[in-house]
Amino acid sequence: MIGQISFINKNEIKIAFGFSESYAIDLKSGISKKSLEKKGVSLLLDALSCSKYILGHHTSGQPYFVNNPNLFVSISHSDGWFAVAIAPHEVGIDIQTKRNRMKEGADYFINENEQPFIENEESLHIIWCVKEALYKKNGGNYPDLKNQVTVRSIHEHTVCAISESIPLEIDFLVFKDVYMAFS
Repeated sequence: MIGQISFINKNEIKIAFGFSESYAIDLKSGISKKSLEKKGVSLLLDALSCSKYILGHHTSGQPYFVNNPNLFVSISHSDGWFAVAIAPHEVGIDIQTKRNRMKEGADYFINENEQPFIENEESLHIIWCVKEALYKKNGGNYPDLKNQVTVRSIHEHTVCAISESIPLEIDFLVFKDVYMAFS
C-alpha cells in the first residue's frame, strides 16, 4: 500500500512516513477511508517496530499504546500521505497536502501577531501543521489554539513559536507539495 517509507530520528522522536500510490484508486473502488488509514498506520507502526503494541484512543481521539504507556504515539494522514511519530515523551505530528485555498481559511488559525505571514501560502501551510502538531502533542488541551500558540518566525526547517510565554521550537519538512511538522 505505502511505497517507500522514509524515517526521521531526532530528539528521541522516531518518525515513519510515506505515500500510498493506490490511495485514490482504493477509495474509488469502495474501500473506506478509515480502513485505508488504519492499514497505512499499521504499516508505519510495523516499520517502527511497534506492531506488537495495541493502539487505543483516548476520548479526545489521541492515540496511545494500551500495552506500553511509556511510549507515546502521534498519527497523521492527508490524501494518501501517512505519518507516525513515537517517543518516550508526549509527541505530536501533522502531515498536510497543499491546499490551494489555505489563505481563505487563514482567519480560522492565524492570529493578529501572525498577520505578516498571511500572503505566503507556504508559510500558512507550515503554521497550520505546526499548530496541529502542538495540539496533538498536548492532547487537545488548547481551547483557543489560534491565539494560544503564536508563530514568531519560520526558518529553513524549524519554526520558533510561543505558547503561554514559553518559547517553542518545532521541526518541519516540505516536500512534493506536502508539509509535515513534529514536536
